[in-house]
Amino acid sequence: MLSPKVWNFKPPKHHFSTEKRDYKTNDVPNVVTSHYFNHSVSLVLPDTVRIPDELRTCISEDSDYYRINGLNVSELINKEFIEAFVKKGELTLLSIGNKIDLNNSVAITPSGHLILSLLIEDYQKLGLEGKHEVDKLVDLALYSIGEFVTTFGRNLTKHVCKMSKGNAQYGHTKIPLMLAHMKQLLSFNVPRHLYDKMSRVVLTAIVKLVKETRGTYTDYALSKAFWSEMTIALRLTEVAIDTQLKAIEFPAWPKIMRHVLYNKLPEMIGLEVLDLGSGSAGWRTSDIEKVIIAGVSAMPNLVCFILCFDCTDNIVTALAENCKKLKKLDVTASRSVTERSVTPLLSCKYLKEIILCKTSMSIPGYASLFLKHLNIEDIGRCDEFGYILEYIQESEDDTANSLCIRTFESRNFSVEHLYLLVDMCPYITSLCLLRDERIVDLTILATLDYLTELKLLSCDFYTHGVKTLLEIKGPVIKNLHLEHVNELDLNALISISQYCPDLNSLIFYNCECIGNDPHPRKFAVPPFQCLEKVKYIIECENVHLEFLLSHCKNIKVIHLGASTGIGDELLRKILIRNPMCKLEELKILFSHDCSMKTIQLLMQHCNNLRRLSELENWPKISPTELSMFREELKSNNIKLDTSPIVTIDLKSENFTPGKKNYERTRTSLKERFKQKFDIIVSWNPPDENLCPSSVAAWFHKHEYNVVLCHQTSLQRTEYSLPIPVISNELNNDQFFEWLGVLSISGNLKNDEENDYVNTYKCPSPSMYVGQVQYLQWTGFFTRKHVTHLYNVVKEYISKKNTLPWGALHVQGFSDSPISWNLKEHTFYTDGDNSYTIVFRPAAHSIIRKSLSSNNKPSILQ
Repeated sequence: MLSPKVWNFKPPKHHFSTEKRDYKTNDVPNVVTSHYFNHSVSLVLPDTVRIPDELRTCISEDSDYYRINGLNVSELINKEFIEAFVKKGELTLLSIGNKIDLNNSVAITPSGHLILSLLIEDYQKLGLEGKHEVDKLVDLALYSIGEFVTTFGRNLTKHVCKMSKGNAQYGHTKIPLMLAHMKQLLSFNVPRHLYDKMSRVVLTAIVKLVKETRGTYTDYALSKAFWSEMTIALRLTEVAIDTQLKAIEFPAWPKIMRHVLYNKLPEMIGLEVLDLGSGSAGWRTSDIEKVIIAGVSAMPNLVCFILCFDCTDNIVTALAENCKKLKKLDVTASRSVTERSVTPLLSCKYLKEIILCKTSMSIPGYASLFLKHLNIEDIGRCDEFGYILEYIQESEDDTANSLCIRTFESRNFSVEHLYLLVDMCPYITSLCLLRDERIVDLTILATLDYLTELKLLSCDFYTHGVKTLLEIKGPVIKNLHLEHVNELDLNALISISQYCPDLNSLIFYNCECIGNDPHPRKFAVPPFQCLEKVKYIIECENVHLEFLLSHCKNIKVIHLGASTGIGDELLRKILIRNPMCKLEELKILFSHDCSMKTIQLLMQHCNNLRRLSELENWPKISPTELSMFREELKSNNIKLDTSPIVTIDLKSENFTPGKKNYERTRTSLKERFKQKFDIIVSWNPPDENLCPSSVAAWFHKHEYNVVLCHQTSLQRTEYSLPIPVISNELNNDQFFEWLGVLSISGNLKNDEENDYVNTYKCPSPSMYVGQVQYLQWTGFFTRKHVTHLYNVVKEYISKKNTLPWGALHVQGFSDSPISWNLKEHTFYTDGDNSYTIVFRPAAHSIIRKSLSSNNKPSILQ
């Protein structure tokens, strides 16, 4: 007997569109040319003994692509890059390793559009859309200082190069004197409270000058003159370094400039925050150790030190001896940090936050540090923490003294560890815990008297005691995050509202929500009166959402997923009871029933609304209506951001250096957007004489690590099985389902009797064939690659009159920010964006387009 949770399980729904087309025409279907980011391509040929070589190799020729790690987005609007690759040929670029529903992502389409899919906070920091605010005089003055420094650098270069022709030693003596003069000029004339900001502006201007200088290099240039210019440009970095500097982030600046910054570390004696990022990522740990030690030894005011991968015990010792005010230390993934660092760390009496994740710190070392250091409160993620507590219990005769830790996260905790936690760490205020399958009762946490922030993953609301835990601890809980939590119903929401009256932030992510009919009741406490932020990324009943949003009078931020089922009528009911006067941000990932009526209601009631996104994913709002609405906002000078993603046309005539739009975009990406991306890129040059690897050479020239990637392929043959015969009697859905079963190597022969679980019957009408060939390529394919394959397959099948049919299937990247053309793509359960083309020798082709389930909430299907 099947489990009740399985027998009625509804699969994620998709929206399919099917059309017939005469494939013998010369043009390529729009579904091919408008689908830019292709991850997998497969071909099915029934009644075929051997796949011709032209089909097997046509897509693998010249299909290599490249991976670039840690890319700054600002590089993508470099004039040289745009002119060489975006405006010539077709460039396809996509960020990888990120989730579009949780992270930022970036892409460049063959049409020349730069796509930035951003989180709300990063979107607002960037400031590329909406009304342009007038620059402050202070910002204009600082920008002018950057221009002044680069102009000084250019003039100095010309002067030194000219004078050095007669006196080779002139530059060696003149350059230090001139740089010292400029440094003194900045130090004496820039107010102390603006020095950090000035330093960032100057370094940004120097980056521009370095790129400009590097762009002048050719194979025919005089190498000595070029290196003299480059040396002076890089040495300008020194003028931004002064004793007044309080914070610096090395990852924000190119590697070619970091060498100067490392050498100037001893002069940064006023630093309070030193972020060295990933250093050399562990490759040159011993080489930079002495430089870092010499630098931090002269920083008595340092309160925050960050160095991942490359930190060592000796560096920690130098920090402890010289930086007595140190409060935060992050040495994540530094394998050269061991228990030898414990003794020095114990002398840092002000240390409160320490992150030792993935270091070589031993369990006894952790135990000694946490037992003896009475001020450490935040240890970040520490999966070994349960075993540390075990060690302390077993080795210490007197464990009466409690640990002072207040914040930590662990993904490896047993029930025994939980008991130790509540006994030995009573001051915990913020806890993130992935429930181990051996933990059946989370009410153990109820004895944590100071707990205010709680994040629970992979548990059941009732079965595992979450309800009881909140009943006990609710009055002090401020932030609650439930992820992959089951058994959530309306009574669970009501319980949270009653048990957690001071709740400020509430997040539900990928939880299982079940329906029920609660009895009407009077609430002892008005529900959700302090709630300011809600993220509701789950499939739920309307009554759940209505209850939640109707009561949170002080709500400021609302993020709703694609399957909440919210629409005009539901929102009207909510706004009648709760006008949401303080609402500032509203994001509804997808709504089948929200129209312009919803927008009108929001504009009427929510006077503080500043951000309204994902409107493109509301099918009831036409592009014309949306365009008119945005024009109305602009004409009435209403500050309301409505763009879900930032789209920049890199081919536009107005997007060139010197133009306001370009300069504003460059400044925003360079100064306000520090995130780096791992990307894959492919370039189809306009001329056969140009090599596709030129794009890789460009990134390598700009000091990025470039990795050559290859497509992979597999081929298999299915023997003696029935296949569907395409006719008016055949159900298209059943045919494409059969193709899906074939692609995953499902059993299509049905030759085992009484195999209930694995029974599949071929759709009728059908016919038996001797062989079915299946060929699949996986990697990164541009639309040009797929178009070429389409034409080869079309020509092959048009000549094979005996072939029943042939099928070409193309699958896009599930985390691509767009699907077809510039249509925004989102992720609900699978992020599918794919299409299948079925060719028939003597009939029209069938094109099936699949949109992922995020485009249609399952509650409406």
